[in-house]
Amino acid sequence: MTTTTAIIGMDISKYSFELCGTDERGRHTLHRRLHRDKVLLFFANLPACTVAMESCSGSQHWARRLEELGHKVMLIPAQHVVAYRHGAKNDRNDAEAIAEAATRPNMRTVSIKSTDQQDLQTLHRVRERLVHHRTALINEMRGLLLEYGIVCAKGMTRFLIWLREEFAARVAELLPMAQETFHALRDEFRALNERLAAINKRIKAVFDSHPVCQQLATIPGVGVLVATAIIASVCEPQRFSNGRQARRLSRTRSPTTFDWRQPQTPRQKPCGQPLFTDAARPRRTQHHLSQSRQG
Repeated sequence: MTTTTAIIGMDISKYSFELCGTDERGRHTLHRRLHRDKVLLFFANLPACTVAMESCSGSQHWARRLEELGHKVMLIPAQHVVAYRHGAKNDRNDAEAIAEAATRPNMRTVSIKSTDQQDLQTLHRVRERLVHHRTALINEMRGLLLEYGIVCAKGMTRFLIWLREEFAARVAELLPMAQETFHALRDEFRALNERLAAINKRIKAVFDSHPVCQQLATIPGVGVLVATAIIASVCEPQRFSNGRQARRLSRTRSPTTFDWRQPQTPRQKPCGQPLFTDAARPRRTQHHLSQSRQG
């Protein structure tokens, strides 16, 4: 039965994996449910074939493991699989839809990341969360202090100067309970800054030792974070036919092509995860504001 299996669609989860195998003509040759502990053993005893999965949490790990066993792996964006699912949404129907989607010759797939790329992207994700947490903490401190008539400086640089030069004197005017609360918030802010500094140092070390990062840094506007984010996310740059396709990874649009006067309609999200999730979005310039007032 398995000798004629050319494509296997695999619906993955935490513990239970649903498999659907088809031959070259698309006829079903295999239906099986496996526990995650038996997946590698099953594919190790299976002749080399194409294994298709949805690009989701855990798919990169299984793609690397299956490639080590000699199988060809396809990671298909989930939104491209929906059109091929028949009936209710369950594991069996999802596996069949994945197997059918894998037979399409022009199906777009997601590149498989190496462990080094996965490690660097994980570091960027942790850094992004810490940056958001630090911003939220600053806003919380600014709002709470304003309730006591204490106005903090706006902006990260000016806030750091204010925290170093004026924080102690202004908070000393408050009652002991409030003083303890704001000192705890200040200590939390300092701890976040230390963690971010350590992560930035690790990212800088990768930037200094990676030759591709050094080449990317020659592009105006590309620094340490952008260059390392590119090498962590882009596995096969030759798949992009032009620079516009590569720019779509950032999910940003150029301000010169953005009309702020027109209501924006919902757009389909690009495949995969965003390259720069904390990238600056186009902002309203003075030119856009004057045009919106005139319109």
